[in-house]
Amino acid sequence: MIFEICNKYKLNITHIDLGGGFGIPYSKNEKEINLKQINSGIKKILNQKKYKEFLKNINLIFEPGRFISGMSGIYITKVLYTKKSYGKNILITDGGINHLLRPALINQKHPILNLTAMIENRKKYKNYKIAGPLCTAIDEFDGNCKLRETKQGDFLMILNSGAYGYSESMLQFLSHPLPDEKYLN
Repeated sequence: MIFEICNKYKLNITHIDLGGGFGIPYSKNEKEINLKQINSGIKKILNQKKYKEFLKNINLIFEPGRFISGMSGIYITKVLYTKKSYGKNILITDGGINHLLRPALINQKHPILNLTAMIENRKKYKNYKIAGPLCTAIDEFDGNCKLRETKQGDFLMILNSGAYGYSESMLQFLSHPLPDEKYLN
């Protein structure tokens, strides 16, 4: 398409961005992007005779986005207390949308694990609503998350939080403490 537009309007471009961000799977129903398939498709296009001359002096750029950073981050939050309301198990954590806005902002569910229960090898599972400490109904990580049995003081890991965590969140919202951000090598 870009080839046709440039030819039609006599445009002289120097760069083509082939990826404005590649996604990552947040749930078991989503598949990881197939880089070999993308590579194969791009090679087919680039090797066509009509494009070779056109692309000779053009820089091709990729912006991998979440594909690079998304799965490299884990948000850890502590369960402040548990409660039951209308038959539903609810966990209130010390961090919320002020630290990790994405789940509430676009209803994107991240995989969540109970780190403490894994270490203690708890076998029983329950479904929980996981909410933050803020006084707003949207402060929720997941409305129905299956976790190993969870207790006050447990630590939850919210996976795939390396992109759009700290940088996207409302850190000063309602004057709650800022999260720590640690980098491990």
